Amino acid sequence: GGHKAEESKDAAASRKLTPRFKELSANEMACVAMLRLLFTITGAENQALTAYLATSHFLKPLLDAVAVGTPRMQRLTLRLLRHLLPVYPPRKADEEMLTRLLHLIGCALSSQKDSTSAVGSRVGQIEHAHATEMVALLRVLSHTPAWAPMLSQLLERSLVAGIPTLLAVLSSNLGSDLPVPQEKDADGNEVDVDTLTMFDTSVSILQRENEELL
Repeated sequence: GGHKAEESKDAAASRKLTPRFKELSANEMACVAMLRLLFTITGAENQALTAYLATSHFLKPLLDAVAVGTPRMQRLTLRLLRHLLPVYPPRKADEEMLTRLLHLIGCALSSQKDSTSAVGSRVGQIEHAHATEMVALLRVLSHTPAWAPMLSQLLERSLVAGIPTLLAVLSSNLGSDLPVPQEKDADGNEVDVDTLTMFDTSVSILQRENEELL
């Protein structure tokens, strides 16, 4: 009797959720259709419309969708942002957006769930595709004069900050009993991982201006 009651309860819940699911599905399809349209009519061939949409009023919901949209909404949003962000003059506050993108890339590639979205907890194919689109956006911005300095400085700080973690992983040799690989410096001397702790963080680890960043 209890088993049948439980099945009846599950069936009722399923029927109750169906209309809501249909509503969400219809809304998602409408968003996808709009994103496809905007991607088609923006870009170099329609600079006036692209500049009109490249404002904080239109960009904010798009940036929110990068984290919390469905996979195809995320993919289309990132491609649309490749049209819009290069013509949007960045402000100091926009560094937070770049930091967020880098964080989401890390979550997607390392399967570490983001605290405010599902990024990092989905199947590998979805996460890899999401990370690929985010990297493509950053690559476009790295070649945009208005964005390149901010992105370059942020990447440099992020990479330098990650060096201690990288050294710890290399030093542990991932738990292996194999010796740490030896490299030779410019003078032909063998250098092990411990020597890397002498890394001078005041030296830029990115290519300078007029050179490709990514």
